[in-house]
Amino acid sequence: MKRLVWDSGLYRNGQRGFTLIELLVVVAVIGILVGLLFPAFAHARRMAKKARAGVDVRQIEMAWKTILSDYRTWPSGQATGVDRDMDNAAIIYLRSGNSRGIAYMEFSSSSTNAGGFYMDPWGRASEVSALHAYRFRLGLGSVTPPQGTVYRDVAAWSKGEDAAEATQDDVKSWE
Repeated sequence: MKRLVWDSGLYRNGQRGFTLIELLVVVAVIGILVGLLFPAFAHARRMAKKARAGVDVRQIEMAWKTILSDYRTWPSGQATGVDRDMDNAAIIYLRSGNSRGIAYMEFSSSSTNAGGFYMDPWGRASEVSALHAYRFRLGLGSVTPPQGTVYRDVAAWSKGEDAAEATQDDVKSWE
């Protein structure tokens, strides 16, 4: 008769490892933990895109405010009190297409598409045929975007993930 010796939780002569049941339980626990993490990763990705849109709308607002500061008026063709899209004409003007040739805003290749239109973090372009991802309104002292009157010279906003204006997920430069 063999004598079994207990050594660190294993039977020395049997050299037993994991059983199939133990292995399946470990795999199931790991699967459950990974399943709990996926929604957290998706939420973090959504929040990162919203933060990026927030930075973009603040840059748009700052660029137009700087133009007002430099010229003491808005460029011709930029009517006040009208919602404007960050379309190709606005981008050309802000890139250095203004009368002084000053670059008021830089656009990286990742923020513009092949046509030169400004892209939002959700991959939509602000071209006429697209969803007008970024919009702005110019005024003197106050502006009234779709979300309500704001007492400032420039308001810029993104339609957010749902691409519908004046909804909960809009990203606004004044918030």
